[in-house]
Amino acid sequence: MEKQKWIARAKYGDFEGTSAADLYDSMDKGLEGYLESKGISSSQFKPIGLRIQTNEYAPSFTILCKDLASERGRIVSIGFEEKQNLNDLLKLFKRCEVLILSKSIEGGDYDWPDPDLPTIMLGRKAE
Repeated sequence: MEKQKWIARAKYGDFEGTSAADLYDSMDKGLEGYLESKGISSSQFKPIGLRIQTNEYAPSFTILCKDLASERGRIVSIGFEEKQNLNDLLKLFKRCEVLILSKSIEGGDYDWPDPDLPTIMLGRKAE
């Protein structure tokens, strides 16, 4: 069986990229602990990832899980009917980075001297 390639998708896909995140050291149960706090059994659903989405209405997130009750370990996305607050993610992750670039460019076309790019900070305009 071919390994599934996980990619993010948007309606038009004008930008593409990668992401990375670090859990707080104290979050030994991480996403599993979060699901358990919402009443979801980790004996049926094993968290394997996270999907963060935003649209013209509001940001939201779902937890990607392996359904242990399914024969082939089907992947499901668990969401919640109550409005999701992205501040809940801040309780799980001490660092999170999403890097997206216009799909019309190639990374090799530019001088990327260091992964920790210098940031040009702009101040508020004087009135």
